[in-house]
This record gives sequence, C-alpha cells and structure tokens, in this order.
Amino acid sequence: MRNPRHTLIIGGIATLMVAILLIVTLTFYAGSSDAKSSLLVKYFRMLSSDDPASISELTSATFKTDLDISRLERGAYELYDFGEIKPGTVRFLIVVPESDGKKRAIIADMAYIRRGISNLVESIMKVDEGSDIKE
Repeated sequence: MRNPRHTLIIGGIATLMVAILLIVTLTFYAGSSDAKSSLLVKYFRMLSSDDPASISELTSATFKTDLDISRLERGAYELYDFGEIKPGTVRFLIVVPESDGKKRAIIADMAYIRRGISNLVESIMKVDEGSDIKE
C-alpha cells in the first residue's frame, strides 16, 4: 500500500503546477494581439447590448471616451483592427449607420491597461472620421 501522506503531497504539487501553468498561459494570452482585439470586440458588443454593468467590468475606473455614437445596434456596425500603434494603444475603425441611412466611419484609438491577468479599456478616443460618398 502507498502512504496516503505521499499521495496527498504529490497531488498537491501536481495541482500547484497546473495552477502555475494556467496563470502563465493566461498572462501570455493577455499580452497577445488576439486578447486586445477581443477586448475591443467585447466592448462594442456590450455597448450595443446597452448593458452598463458589463461595460463597467471591461473598463477601468478612469475610463473616458469621446466617441459620439448615439445608438449602436448589434450586427449593424463594422469593426476593423489596425493593431497596436504603440504599447498600450490599439487603433481601429468602426463603421456605423446613421439615422439618415448613410454610413459613418470613425478611426479611433483604444488605450488599455493590464490588471493582473486581464486587460481593461482605459479610453477610446477619436482620431478622425468620415462619411460615405455617393458616386
């Protein structure tokens, strides 16, 4: 028979190793470009669902934005990622329909901060915008 104490020690060490591996994996993922794009998608998904509680979970306490999007319907907007322009800032383009049927394109920067093993949106600031042009 095996000593139950040794079995518990080995089980505890194995559990600790799995936990460390999970933390390291999540830390690397939080620094990846996929995680930053995912944060951007989550923010606009929560904005379009009009769920302030979920938005507050994705944003920092000092979050600020100058996007003047009056309404955003799920599936009615287009989102494009230009990648990190500098550490901590992702540039993106969002195309939203206006009430008059025209489309409006906004280039903006999302600043994010790392909190533990996750990222939070610090700010979303407009860089430039344009409207669709009819030929």
